Amino acid sequence: MERKLATVLFVDLVSSTALLADADPEIVRRKVSRFFDQVSHCIVTHGGTVEKFAGDAVMAAFGVPLAHEDDAERAVRAALVTLERVKELGLEARVGIEAGEVVTEDEALSTFATGEAVNLAARLQQVAEPGEILIGPGAARLVRGRIELTQVGPLELRGWREPVAAHRVVCASEPGAAIGGLSSPLVGRETELELLENTFARAVRDRRASLFTIYGDAGVGKSRLAREFVAGVEGATVLIGRCLPYGEGVTYWPLAEMVKASSGITDDDPLDKAQEKLRACCEDEEVADLLGLAVGVLEAVEGERSQQEIAWAARAWAEHCSTSIRAGAAAASARSRSSSSRWARRRARGSSRLSAPTSSCRSTPRPCSRRRRATRSS
Repeated sequence: MERKLATVLFVDLVSSTALLADADPEIVRRKVSRFFDQVSHCIVTHGGTVEKFAGDAVMAAFGVPLAHEDDAERAVRAALVTLERVKELGLEARVGIEAGEVVTEDEALSTFATGEAVNLAARLQQVAEPGEILIGPGAARLVRGRIELTQVGPLELRGWREPVAAHRVVCASEPGAAIGGLSSPLVGRETELELLENTFARAVRDRRASLFTIYGDAGVGKSRLAREFVAGVEGATVLIGRCLPYGEGVTYWPLAEMVKASSGITDDDPLDKAQEKLRACCEDEEVADLLGLAVGVLEAVEGERSQQEIAWAARAWAEHCSTSIRAGAAAASARSRSSSSRWARRRARGSSRLSAPTSSCRSTPRPCSRRRRATRSS
């Protein structure tokens, strides 16, 4: 046997007895089968493993047999998507989640787990309301900052001597969003930081793009190094795109994040407004339509679109961003020189009402800096 830290998820179909009453068994069978298929798909898509089906309930484990650094977050996101999919079927479900130490078999592919986390997740699922996700204290501690929670108060659960502090899941933050943490000086990364800064300076001087990849084990500080480098960059537009290790439709997620940031598109924008912003950001309407297809602004575009066409549109968009930034910097620099010249002439004439330049900018235009953050690997 082997001890592991894992997150356990229980999903149960609500009012299954009422579903069976006065209904054709074959119709009920098809509904329940679709329920199991949707739940299993959501779990597997987020990196979990379906351990067993018990009646009309599903038990899944995240971290068994393969562990990830964000198993608790994956479980919660899988639960949120599961409730949406189950609702589309005209059914209701409730979910209980807890993280903690479990015991598994020694076999590499074994997913059978036992432990307090398993029992607590099952109890939380039993007391949850329809359409509700309740998580235990262990899972709440691991997802804090990523998932919005509300405390439901200590719950009296069967089998527990003391009340359990449970939380209700409200919503999840944007996938890949940075986690706030303690601020401390960066130590022991002077060489790597200098290499990044020199590469950026060379890209500015030569006006040639550079690709920099940061490799390292999970937790060694890849994201921290990237943040320190970006914080010290001046005269550049930094667009960040993250690669998600789970989910569906994430092929163009990094491109989507960068395009939305540069166009001012928010997640709350309606499709027509988002499309309008995107076309205002792009000179070519065809480029805007291809990018809209890639980032989900356009639900469909006439005809088949290949990866090469989308790659061409991404390159055209990047070149347009770079050209716009250079033009804006050059115009601001010209205004600054003109204002400085007027100020100098007024000073030479002995004017008693001297004023400083109204605007200033670096004289050397800086190109648009695009960088894709490396995927954190476990």
